[in-house]
Amino acid sequence: MLTKAKRIMGITLKSKFFSFVDKIQFKLILAFMIPILCIIALGIISYNKAYHVIVSNYETSMMQTLDMTGQYYTFSLGAVESDLSEIYQSVPLRDYFKGVYSVSPTEELRIYNTIRDGSMKDKTNADPLIEDMYILTDDKSFLTTKAKDDRLYTYYTQTDQGKAVLTDDNTYHWFGANSDMDETLDCDSNVYALRLARHLKKTNAILIADINRDAIMSILNRLDMGEGSYLALVTWDGVEIQPEKKDSNEKIGHNIFYGQNYFQKALSSEKTTFSEYVELNNESYLFISNKIGETGLVVCTLIPKENIISQVSKIKSITLLIVLFACAISVVICSLIAGGIGSTIRYMKKQLDRVSKGDLTVEIKSKRRDEFASLAQDITNMILSMKELILKVNEVGKELVLTIDFLANTSKTFVGTTNNIRSAVGEIEAGIIQLDENSEDCLGQMLTLSDKISLVHENTNRISEITNSTGQAISIGIQTMDDLNTKAKDTTLITNRVIDTIKLLETKTKKIGNIVGVMNEISGQTNLLSLNASIESARVGAAGRGFAVIASEIRNLSDSSLKSSNQIQNIINEIVQNINEVVETAKEAEVIVQLQKVAVNNTSQSFNLMDRQIEEMITETKEIKENVKNMEQARMTTEEAIQSISAVSEETTACSDTVNTTVNDQLNTVSQVDDTIHKLLKDAEILEEAINRFVIM
Repeated sequence: MLTKAKRIMGITLKSKFFSFVDKIQFKLILAFMIPILCIIALGIISYNKAYHVIVSNYETSMMQTLDMTGQYYTFSLGAVESDLSEIYQSVPLRDYFKGVYSVSPTEELRIYNTIRDGSMKDKTNADPLIEDMYILTDDKSFLTTKAKDDRLYTYYTQTDQGKAVLTDDNTYHWFGANSDMDETLDCDSNVYALRLARHLKKTNAILIADINRDAIMSILNRLDMGEGSYLALVTWDGVEIQPEKKDSNEKIGHNIFYGQNYFQKALSSEKTTFSEYVELNNESYLFISNKIGETGLVVCTLIPKENIISQVSKIKSITLLIVLFACAISVVICSLIAGGIGSTIRYMKKQLDRVSKGDLTVEIKSKRRDEFASLAQDITNMILSMKELILKVNEVGKELVLTIDFLANTSKTFVGTTNNIRSAVGEIEAGIIQLDENSEDCLGQMLTLSDKISLVHENTNRISEITNSTGQAISIGIQTMDDLNTKAKDTTLITNRVIDTIKLLETKTKKIGNIVGVMNEISGQTNLLSLNASIESARVGAAGRGFAVIASEIRNLSDSSLKSSNQIQNIINEIVQNINEVVETAKEAEVIVQLQKVAVNNTSQSFNLMDRQIEEMITETKEIKENVKNMEQARMTTEEAIQSISAVSEETTACSDTVNTTVNDQLNTVSQVDDTIHKLLKDAEILEEAINRFVIM
């Protein structure tokens, strides 16, 4: 039971879903959402393009910044190396260490002071990068500080820096601040940032210069890599010179570059500038480094990826807001438009449902000023045209019913008259049979007349009586034949009236066919109107799909009207066919009536002949009474007359049979006419019932 309930619920939800999908509101919203989706796609593409362009430009900009910084440091530190090279290559310094001036202590002291106070202090004062300079020896060092100068060379060479300097006499070595020698050299690592050193060849002396921290930091402090970024000048021996934080004027205080995989990759790279995205503290950073010449120093920075895409995120947020706003506006506009169209369509559908049920009093009105107003007016005009057509068909149908009723009554009268004729013919046939029997009796008596000559007088009297009776019967037969002839004429007149009425009915049926043709033309115009609405819907596009629905309803109404008109046409065709059959039957009846008239005339002539012969027989009977002597001759004459009577009687019987057959045929024909009229009446009732479906008042 639960599964069945779920299945029913699923079918219901599915039906509701497809019902909603088929609505104009959903289709309009979908139509409006297509450009919105295009805008979303455009936003996504623009965002991706902007993301890549901005990130690329940002990366390029940062790399150029570090490259320019590296070039500045390369130039500045190169100038320091040049200054030290002048001292390193000075002749007095070389001669001093070669012992040229040792023979004269005074000259040696002068050269010492010249090198220390002239060259070294002048360079220190002239170049803001140089904080202090040293020439370390174990005897008497050249110092710009007040440090003690005994055994400085030995102390320094015992440090890591000193050991590194001794490995190569041909190059300058750059180091970070070394606190191991700060106290010995009377210097402060907070004042200097870098140290440049070179071993003097073939001597126990090392030339050293300390680089001013403020001069180095001034460049680093000017670089703004964004919030949360890290910047440092890193030496190859692991010292990181970091700028002060913008908000607290404090340094980070710990190494974040040296020893990291990305820093080692930068050092091992052949490129001067190196960059890649790295993970630090579960956050993504852009790492950029730039090597400073051949010093072994590297300017490094870590920039949060969020800083790089912050501008793109703004574009994304703005695009998202605009798209959401556009979607909301589209849904509202679609709902308003679809609501208006939907209400108009529902109103028209409700009115058209009434029309489809036969109510032609409907009048469709619309307050809209668009195509729906024109459509409503066209539908109203179509209903008015149908109303006028139904009124005309109704009038013709009523006339047809009245005509058929009159024809039915006439047919009943004709049937009754035919039955009366049939009864009269039966009576005539009975009289003729009786006359034939009497003639046979007369013939038998005449055969025995010679044996009963004595009874001539009695027989003559009997013949006279029989003759009188026969004369009376013949008179009655003649009168009956006159009545039959009169009724045959009446039958002919009635048949002619039936034919005229049927012809009138055929003419009115043709008028009904013309009206049905008008209905077909109206149906064709309605189809043309539906086609125009479909074309207009196709021209408007997706926003006009409601026209297609209305066009479909109009087409259905037109098809229904065409179907009704076709049914009426079929009924009319059947009526016309029945009328043609009635006309043919009536013509056959007219022929039969003519034959009946001929038969009646023949019968009348026969009775007239019988009347004349009876008169002759009466004369002969009188002569028999007057002259018994001529009895034999009279008998022979009487025998001949009786034979003639018998022949006439037989002929009359045959004519009576012909008249009876003709009357039966006429009765059958009239019955067929009556059945046809009843069928025509039923067809007229069907037509009237079909017309009464329409309410026009």
